Amino acid sequence: MIAKSRFKNFHLLRKLVTSTNMRIFPFIRASKIDFSYSSKDKQNAVPDHNANNVNDEFKDFEKTDIYQTLKMKIKEILEQEKIVLFMKGTPEKPLCGFSANVVHILNSMNVKDYVYIDVMKNKNLREAIKIYSNWPYIPHLYVKNNFIGGCDIVSDLYNRGELESIVKESIVK
Repeated sequence: MIAKSRFKNFHLLRKLVTSTNMRIFPFIRASKIDFSYSSKDKQNAVPDHNANNVNDEFKDFEKTDIYQTLKMKIKEILEQEKIVLFMKGTPEKPLCGFSANVVHILNSMNVKDYVYIDVMKNKNLREAIKIYSNWPYIPHLYVKNNFIGGCDIVSDLYNRGELESIVKESIVK
């Protein structure tokens, strides 16, 4: 109960930012790439997060065929697209404040064309991108196949005025 009331304002702010962005930036075009589960994914899946699982189980995930397949798909997408955002939810409806913040930053820089991938649709992908990027938190922003960072790094680069030049450079080339 305390945690719910403690974050109430944050969720309202996130909803306000998201709905405001959609009214201010309706021309933003974000493409979605979907990673769906196959029967093979379900057989060799990443273990669920619960108290009985040990983090060592995730080390084994890196050795599985599923991770290797996802790694190749991730690499292919990053090589094809200029700007890719791995996030929780969609730009129109982010499922966490950190993802909403990165979307807000991209919108405020007038980034019109980027690809987003909803990692909540596939827990194997969610773990695979963390291993691939060597970064434990979502969202992950890539520009020209280079990992820029998560919400904290993206926010810091934006506040210092460095992110805009990184993004503009990728759009020009």
